Amino acid sequence: MSSVNLYQALRFWATRWPERIAVDCVGQEMRWGELLARSESIAAGLSAAGVRHGDRIGILMRNRVEFLEVLFAAFRLGAAATLLNIRFTPSEMVYPIEDAGLSLVVADNQLLPAMVDAIARQPALKVYATETGDGFPALDQLRGDPACLPDVAVTADDIALICYTSGTTGFPKGAMLSHGNIRESALACAVSSGLTYEDRVLVSLPMAYTWGACQVLREGILTGATTTIINPTGDPEALIDILVDKRITAWSAVVLLFERIPESPRFRTVDFSNLRHVVTGAASRHLLEMWSSVGVPIRQAYGLTETAGHATLLFHDDPDHARDSSGRALLNTELRIIDDEGRPLPPGQPGEIIIRGPMVMKGYVNKPEETARTMIDGEWLRTGDTGILDEHGFLRVVDRSKDMLKSGGLNVYPAELERVIAGVPGLEEFAVIGVPSERWGEVPMIVANGSQPVDLPALKARCRQELADYKRPHFLVEHGKPLPRTMSGKVLKRDLRLEYGVPPAHALSLKD
Repeated sequence: MSSVNLYQALRFWATRWPERIAVDCVGQEMRWGELLARSESIAAGLSAAGVRHGDRIGILMRNRVEFLEVLFAAFRLGAAATLLNIRFTPSEMVYPIEDAGLSLVVADNQLLPAMVDAIARQPALKVYATETGDGFPALDQLRGDPACLPDVAVTADDIALICYTSGTTGFPKGAMLSHGNIRESALACAVSSGLTYEDRVLVSLPMAYTWGACQVLREGILTGATTTIINPTGDPEALIDILVDKRITAWSAVVLLFERIPESPRFRTVDFSNLRHVVTGAASRHLLEMWSSVGVPIRQAYGLTETAGHATLLFHDDPDHARDSSGRALLNTELRIIDDEGRPLPPGQPGEIIIRGPMVMKGYVNKPEETARTMIDGEWLRTGDTGILDEHGFLRVVDRSKDMLKSGGLNVYPAELERVIAGVPGLEEFAVIGVPSERWGEVPMIVANGSQPVDLPALKARCRQELADYKRPHFLVEHGKPLPRTMSGKVLKRDLRLEYGVPPAHALSLKD
């Protein structure tokens, strides 16, 4: 069996110290040796169920130990684990299951209702539940004898994760991340941050999302650190308790959580001295100064699903003038800024950020044309984000993808929302843009121009049925005139964002 895969990292640490705690996942501790043994027993069951090298299985779970067991069972067999969004509706769940060609899914019992449409369309789909009941075989029934496991050669080029991210056409794209992509990302992060097996890492995001899963693999499993995994929470008191009680040394999370913690009256009295490696992105200078005042310098980073995590990072000893930048390219990573014609731009000029390196994805599932548009010469990843590189190579991200917005740290793509709600009476001409929200950072807002009022009950019903809660529009604005368009007929969302910098007073709330 090839040693160039993520399963071998688990095996290495389980051999090195089987009795040491590998993960503390939602209150359940598991040692390295136990995690390896339980993963291999599931791998034996998956093999008996017909899962082979190159196959794809689905994981639909909230944060729990079984998530990791199934993940490494897939890696052991050379199968790709497809991360299924825990907030998808039944209709949304159909696409990734069919697109990835999944034949087997392991799901939380509470999330099984999201599978009903996919099961109806694919009666042969094998579904296992994490616990007994609900009419599906339990995960424990899948466990087999590891002695029966076949010897499988899993290489760095084999796909480890398929991570779906919505596309500009409104349909999800499955980014294929190989074992080598994630390993190289881990190496680059460890070198820049000094992460080792002595660290105690906190994962506060769902492993069902790329950031959470890759963080566990990069910062925890591959370095041999002890990883504390919690269910996501915005409660500042709960976060402070975890950081202090677990003596966390390394934590990367969405900026929203770093904004919440200072709301606690304990913020300036708590001892955060264990925290030495703290990372987020798009933080304000005010937030950076606030955390620095309590002895915690936050380092900013920039990355995407397609890069398996960070592509840039600010080092702790970088100069003061770069403190609010996203740092420089990581080890073995190259950055360029290009113009609309693909020509490199000199320092100080804004343009599209492109990235080259061994952590860049292999492409999108079943989308060769989309992959070709995204990858220049098969090497350089076009991010769609606008940035500026200074003369020292520090990156400042000017804007995210032209239309994408982040709500509560999660990506929301207007094109997908527009596809779903098109046809609702009154939405004859409309567009979805992001507007600021004190709580969520940004939320979607519909800007409409029609000859009749929008059918609000129909709109809300469509959103509840078709869209995860974090994607649903918060506001509706009657524009009262034709939407601004380009010569080719595309809506100029840039102009709409300028006009509606905040939800106007006459905007209708769509939240129940």
